[in-house]
Amino acid sequence: MEATDIAKLIESAEKESEPDEIDWDISVSEEPEIDFGISMDESGIEVEPANKDVSVARGKEALTVLDNPSTRNEFIAQLLEV
Repeated sequence: MEATDIAKLIESAEKESEPDEIDWDISVSEEPEIDFGISMDESGIEVEPANKDVSVARGKEALTVLDNPSTRNEFIAQLLEV
């Protein structure tokens, strides 16, 4: 066998071993939305309209529970009771 014949065999083997596309076995179809049977009225969630002006928390209202001195003290007191 000549070197060119070996090169041709290698090339043909490489072409045969490489598929055109990888099959990930994943479907892209839309799944139906799950209905848990809970209405918005029963859940107690209030949805605000998108065009309503929303205020921004400022001062102590903008602090986290542990950063706000009054809520931090209440939180620590509750922990000590436990």
